[in-house]
Amino acid sequence: MDRSSLFQLIQEQLDPDNTGFIAVENFTSLVEHHELQLDPSKLDMLFALVQSNEEGQVCYQELIELFHRRSHHNRTKQRAQEEMASWSLEEIEERISWTWEEVLARHESLPWKRQERREDSDDAGVRGQMSSKRSSSFRRAIANGRRTLQREILLDETGLGVYKRFVRYVAYEILPCETDRRWYFHQNRLCPPPIFMAIITIVQIIVFMCYGIMLNKWVLQTYQPDFMKSPLVYHPRHRHQVWRFFTYMFMHVGLEQLGFNALLQLMIGVPLEMVHGILRISLLYMAGVLAGSLTVSITDMRAPVVGGSGGVYALCSAHLANVVMNWAGMRCPYKLLRMILALVCMSSEVGRAVWLRFSPPLPSSGPQPSFMAHLSGAVVGISMGLLILRSYEESLQKQCSWWVIVFSFITFLLFAIFWNIFAYELLGVQLPPAP
Repeated sequence: MDRSSLFQLIQEQLDPDNTGFIAVENFTSLVEHHELQLDPSKLDMLFALVQSNEEGQVCYQELIELFHRRSHHNRTKQRAQEEMASWSLEEIEERISWTWEEVLARHESLPWKRQERREDSDDAGVRGQMSSKRSSSFRRAIANGRRTLQREILLDETGLGVYKRFVRYVAYEILPCETDRRWYFHQNRLCPPPIFMAIITIVQIIVFMCYGIMLNKWVLQTYQPDFMKSPLVYHPRHRHQVWRFFTYMFMHVGLEQLGFNALLQLMIGVPLEMVHGILRISLLYMAGVLAGSLTVSITDMRAPVVGGSGGVYALCSAHLANVVMNWAGMRCPYKLLRMILALVCMSSEVGRAVWLRFSPPLPSSGPQPSFMAHLSGAVVGISMGLLILRSYEESLQKQCSWWVIVFSFITFLLFAIFWNIFAYELLGVQLPPAP
């Protein structure tokens, strides 16, 4: 039975609606009643896939792929044996003297090899008809079959080193599924390391210490006129300097805001970066930072912005929303108590920012920083961030909801650009004097 025939058989008899999935019972019956030339190790991998599935369905694409690889191996072996049987003694001696590059070149030029490439090209059309939603779960099932732990639950595993225990802790903090946790535990190689959040935090601390020494003030630095003269602060008078929409994240009101943001960046941002990668987490963090300054320029047009709260709240709100939506699967200890504590701390920080914004400013200091960056960062986290965290080992580009969020963010970005260009003059906003 070739690949296309097997696919047609499964689709007609077991999947008439063309969903790409079959029930576990149908899968077991197919393996038992049809002559599939698979060795016991391949069958163990398939049954590992069945056992790791929690929905009672199996994507039959992997079955066909595995069957095809076995058939392909048999055909290759048979053709090689037929060719070797026709060699003379002189030909054998000649082939022994071939270099590795000559072996590869001659292998690729064989007629039956070219025929196999044409067969693979024809099979690509069949693969396009099949669902790929379970490809990551299949890889995880194979990994579980190849790397069997001593315990069925990763949390019960003993004899781990310090680093592996930390990786296990991160897996239980971030991932809601035991299969995902085992997959992450085995494939983690600390390359690349989670450097983005560490670098951001270090730069923020260095900048704060430099301004603290220069101003001789460590709390409520925004009351100092020289603080607002920094080229890093977003100020409505200097909104034509585009870099300020990003660099304000390196400046902080005081030690209280820096400590809060740095703590959350290290406790939540670093584990998220370890699991989901530097690209996704840096994108989420910077999207929260940009959304924070743009939102302030629209809703609180006279206020400056400082602090990395936009990015921090994007990470925290995404993580908390993911925990709530996967509450039953999360195995982090004291999750309810920690959830309440996180919400109280985040609400307290927003309250501090609101109090500072509406507190009477000093005559020489001008308006205090806005709190809208906190709220806009939370919105980015609940929308874009939640989708990113729920798509572990899955492609974002293949999800329609991802493109809807990207289109919405770009639309907001274009609206904010036009607002900053035209709205201030049309509305006659009285901006504070430039510091």
